[in-house]
Amino acid sequence: MKFKEAVALLLALSCGRAAAYAVPKPNTLSSRQANSALDNSLFLRRAFHSSAVLNGRVYIDGGEFSYSTNNSVVYQYSNNLLFIDLARNWTNTSVVLYSAAKPRAVPSLRNGGIWVDKENGVLYTGFAGVNSQLGNGASHPQGLWSFTPDSTGAGSWKNLNGSSDMRFTAIPRPFNGQVASGDGSGFFLGGTVGNETSTQVPISGLVTYDFESGRAKNTTVSGVSTGGIGISGRMIYVPNFGSNGILVAMGGDRAGQSEQDEDDLIAFSTVRIYDLGSGTWHEQKTSGNVPLPRKDFCLAGVASSGRTYEMLVYGGWNGNFGSQAIPYDEAFVFSIPGFYWVKASYPAIRPRHGLTCNSVGGGQILAIGGVDTTQDDASSPHTAGFNTPDPRPHSLAIFDMASLNWKSSYTARPQMYIAAPEIRSHYTNNDFQPTSGFDSPKLAAIFSASSFDENAGETPSRHRHSNVGAIAGCVVGGIAACALAGVVICLFSRCHRRRKHRKAMKEAPAKAQRRSFYTCGPRRAQSTVVPRLNGDVQQHEEKIMGSRETSGESPDVLRGMANSPDLHEARVVGNEPFSSTTSTARQTSEAAVNPVEGEGSSPVSSQKNEDRNDRNDRNERIETIKRDERTEDRELYGEGPMGEDRPEGTRTAAELL
Repeated sequence: MKFKEAVALLLALSCGRAAAYAVPKPNTLSSRQANSALDNSLFLRRAFHSSAVLNGRVYIDGGEFSYSTNNSVVYQYSNNLLFIDLARNWTNTSVVLYSAAKPRAVPSLRNGGIWVDKENGVLYTGFAGVNSQLGNGASHPQGLWSFTPDSTGAGSWKNLNGSSDMRFTAIPRPFNGQVASGDGSGFFLGGTVGNETSTQVPISGLVTYDFESGRAKNTTVSGVSTGGIGISGRMIYVPNFGSNGILVAMGGDRAGQSEQDEDDLIAFSTVRIYDLGSGTWHEQKTSGNVPLPRKDFCLAGVASSGRTYEMLVYGGWNGNFGSQAIPYDEAFVFSIPGFYWVKASYPAIRPRHGLTCNSVGGGQILAIGGVDTTQDDASSPHTAGFNTPDPRPHSLAIFDMASLNWKSSYTARPQMYIAAPEIRSHYTNNDFQPTSGFDSPKLAAIFSASSFDENAGETPSRHRHSNVGAIAGCVVGGIAACALAGVVICLFSRCHRRRKHRKAMKEAPAKAQRRSFYTCGPRRAQSTVVPRLNGDVQQHEEKIMGSRETSGESPDVLRGMANSPDLHEARVVGNEPFSSTTSTARQTSEAAVNPVEGEGSSPVSSQKNEDRNDRNDRNERIETIKRDERTEDRELYGEGPMGEDRPEGTRTAAELL
């Protein structure tokens, strides 16, 4: 078909006149579609399906398969949803494929895709794909569907045509595009419309579907050589670089020709990067053992413990069947930010295309399906690859990214993924950047912002829309928590000291053996001379203190007495606060007036001196308590004068008493 005819087809499809270009009736090989969860003794091949990981299970949707019965091969398309439990160990011979039924209206397509909303635990399908050429070739109405798994792995389906964007019903469904999910959205790049038996019209642009709002947008792809056109290539979301993660797109076919025509394959020497944070596209040259150009390969990736991200590129073909397809039985590991390729060492024997890959924990990549590309039958090119049994039971195999080897067993609780020695040695000898440097300063800036989880091998499941705000919130919250903890500890310590002081007062020994609250030694000698208090003031003090000489008043009462204006007046002589310092300074002058007991004084005079000493000792203890509380207040509220640096509405311990 010429270019003008192709444009006419695209316009007709866009205007809803698809009937004029109806898909030709397929070569019907069976009157029904079938459940593809078959016993491995009957199963042959599976291909052109979609797969995704959600909630510890691998889900496989759509696609086609073959099986043998009565010495003949049956070709079907799958009308059920399969899933594999990742919570337990298995081998590809012991694995159990569970089957979840799909309502009749849910499409079962080939070369479609699955979007994964990990935040809400939902899968989306129906946005892309084409009707199968096998089975009864049933038509599947356009529209978007969601699947929400339950605790068993099965779940419920929901049609979103009434709540999602109209593009999923108004615009012809594309297929063979590049699909990825991340940052709260699903992505579909390039692809084609039309049918697989005659003409395909390539489309460009990046479709972004927001899981939260249900809205979709199609943005123009600029700044890259492909212009957003790419058929049967692959794309992956990498959450570890950029502010919101990046999309990495590679490989595929740029021409949009049918499989029988010459392909214009896209080289792997350059990959395309889409930065979700800025909404810009970039290209970057790669180095190392670069794969041959190919399409219909599989792509999956995992973050390493060394702050790199590795992707497996496996299988695919160049559009040619037969022996010339054998070299495409290859596995390559692509590492960023070095943009470096490493090839796994094993002999190429069994090439395959139309397969999928998924990261399933640690450095394990699960490869699913693929037709036999060596089968060359011009009379039935589509079914030829389904005729031979897959040497891998259930078409399953595990590629170990750490050792770059294939294995048949899966480990449910793998060790932390450490990149292969070939990858690590490259970064040892080079910086964390491409060998020739980044192709643009903007791309270098994108990769300078990286984020890796401690559990390498597990894809981050956080919604990254507000990553910076979340980090800032954590920092502020941590500072506030530390400040609050400091206040609580200070208050607790203060209350503890007050309880200790009160206990010490109650348990104080007899007067002759009394000790200060804050010193270990005995109180001053009974012969210490105290200031003379004359007249009514002295009598007033004696009246107040003497009446409590033997009453055993508690420290609380003593604190109340310390705040009494009467007692305060009695304790001030010559406008100087009473203290042990003023007592000592006046000791000589007072000695003549108040002789110490044993120096000719009468018993009455000796008793008065002892009473004064007891009262003065009590005053000292009261003053010590108040001075200690003032010190505590300064420690808690600041170094300024009492009350100046305290928060409004607070009171000191003495005021609380």
